[in-house]
Amino acid sequence: MRRYNSSFLAFTLVGLSALLFQACRKDNSASPRISGVRAALANPNDSTLSLVNPGQYVILDGAGLMSTEQVLFDGVPATYNAALTADQHLVIQVPNITPEALSGPKANTIEIISSRGNTVFQFPVDPPAPVVTSISNEFAHPGDVITINGQFLFLIQAVVFPGGVAATGYTTTDAGTSMTVTVPAGATTGGGILITSKGGTSSSEPAAGFRDTRGMLCNFDDVNQYSWGALGVIDSATFLGHEGYFAQMGFFNSTVIGGDENWYSGNRSVNTNGVQWVATDSMSNPIGDYALKFEVYAKIPWTAGSIWIVPNYTWTYLAPYATWKLNADSTLTSTTQWTTAVVPLTSFQTGNGAGTPAGNLATLLGASGNTSISLMFINDGTKTMTNMDIGVDNIRVVKIK
Repeated sequence: MRRYNSSFLAFTLVGLSALLFQACRKDNSASPRISGVRAALANPNDSTLSLVNPGQYVILDGAGLMSTEQVLFDGVPATYNAALTADQHLVIQVPNITPEALSGPKANTIEIISSRGNTVFQFPVDPPAPVVTSISNEFAHPGDVITINGQFLFLIQAVVFPGGVAATGYTTTDAGTSMTVTVPAGATTGGGILITSKGGTSSSEPAAGFRDTRGMLCNFDDVNQYSWGALGVIDSATFLGHEGYFAQMGFFNSTVIGGDENWYSGNRSVNTNGVQWVATDSMSNPIGDYALKFEVYAKIPWTAGSIWIVPNYTWTYLAPYATWKLNADSTLTSTTQWTTAVVPLTSFQTGNGAGTPAGNLATLLGASGNTSISLMFINDGTKTMTNMDIGVDNIRVVKIK
């Protein structure tokens, strides 16, 4: 066995430490310089970038970076970790940047502040293209104001409805998580809404479509599989913004106390015949790719109970829905407009909707994917509900991914 002299090893380690120390001293003496930006991900993504987005991890290439004390993107400080810095490379996450900064006087710059001097590198810092997660009313009419929810909804340059109809009235929030849009005249075609921002163009589909009839199971007009349970299928202008016939469920001059589960009495449900939730040849798709949608209008403020959504009257899996529980945003709980309810099929769970979701579509719907739908008002709380008048329309199952 070969043996090593301990004195030699000690001498070697000391020598290497001295060389590293000298290298660090030499690196720290250089003023900072940025020569390029790369993505901090494995191949093939670690290539040179032409722009970066807030939240993205990047590698700054250059020289003299060991002396870095702070890094700013568009004038906004990023969280700096010296342990991720070498003389020629610096790993850092682009910070969240407000729309004002993205278009401000320091826009499209990366600045390094260092003990050896500062440097400014001209480089595009743009938000990602808009991401849409939902639309407050997918079946809105021209002149209606809708709310589009998602991410990166700022620095908007254009909003175009299906058929190439551009909207001129829209406002965004500072956080970029929502925007309001007035549906333009002539917007009657179904499809995705195209939103263009400084970061690019994207469609609201598949997460949300405007006047989207994909997967329509019952609209109470030309696709009508209604069976029983409601006050009636009506066409009433008292539900502002309605279109054609819809189901009306509710009760008047009476109360439903907490714990009352008698959904089948008092016109408190909407039940369909058997309908094809998902096409037979798509039943092997992931259950998380789909959502049940419908438009709902709470004409009287809804303050208690839930609508339990049940396939095939089985009660094994159900999804509770109640706008007054979900969000305090007036655009969702308003009693003066229709709202699109979005219920992911993964929300259908055991334990009265609070347990385990079905593992696949066949478990939830049966092998054929054809089964009835029931929307049942149940007072699953302790608060008494006095009077209810709810409209339900456009029941559909949509592929959202």
